[in-house]
Amino acid sequence: MKTRRQIDADAAAMSDEEEEDAQVFTFNGQNYDTYQGMVDAKRKRNRDVLASSGLLEAKTAVDNAAMAEKRAAATARGLKRSKAPKAEPLPRRKSSRLSGEKAAGKFVQSSFMI
Repeated sequence: MKTRRQIDADAAAMSDEEEEDAQVFTFNGQNYDTYQGMVDAKRKRNRDVLASSGLLEAKTAVDNAAMAEKRAAATARGLKRSKAPKAEPLPRRKSSRLSGEKAAGKFVQSSFMI
């Protein structure tokens, strides 16, 4: 009978062998050594399909029309900077302790003794 450790070791050895086999990525009948290589091949295929169907040009035309419409709407609304003079900022407040003022003679007395 195998111990739990032996079972775990056997499983780890099997998963290592599976990982070595899994390092080859297949797409459209071609093998790729890296996952990124397969992803790049898929992206190229997708780009080619979109270009051949004419959808890529249609998307570009829609994007350009949307941007032109957005620019026209912004200028039609009259979005401009305000020409009003900016108000002077108020002086920063400082505590009387930091400014060096003397206390007004008001003190709080504690009712308990230490």
